[in-house]
Amino acid sequence: MNATTANSFLGLIRYDHDISKRWFVYGVFSGMYDTLQDLNYRIMPGGGLGFHAIATEATTLDLLGGLGYTRESYFTGTPNNLLTATVGDEFAHKLTPTTTITQSVYYLPSLNDTSNYRVNFTAGISTKLNGWLTANVNFLDQYVNKPVPGNKYNNVLLTTGLGFTFGAKAK
Repeated sequence: MNATTANSFLGLIRYDHDISKRWFVYGVFSGMYDTLQDLNYRIMPGGGLGFHAIATEATTLDLLGGLGYTRESYFTGTPNNLLTATVGDEFAHKLTPTTTITQSVYYLPSLNDTSNYRVNFTAGISTKLNGWLTANVNFLDQYVNKPVPGNKYNNVLLTTGLGFTFGAKAK
């Protein structure tokens, strides 16, 4: 029996700018589609304020809050235009000089339909294979409290892959 267990694409670009040692502002643009959730597309620009709660060489914890806009369209023809709040955290810890674990959770309530919200949870591990190549394993659980009729509330993904490192050279 052939069965499709996943058919989704997610992308995110975010820029952070420190305004002090502990505070930063950010802008973000993300998008996705997911055929198993009947989602043609979800586009989400936004921005906000963040706080570096922990900022050591080995461990970081950032707390974030902001506003965004969500435009989504489902295969059923159902469109959503939502003003959303964002509350979340991002955690990273270097287990070794080449291996890092990460975790993030975001709560995204709709401000124009307060009974509608999403929660995104991710956890992963990444290890550098050399100065520019990484091996990655990530777990993602997206909870949608108002899914399209016939769909589940949770969308769970486990991904593996290779990544490329850009920017500062490894020490």
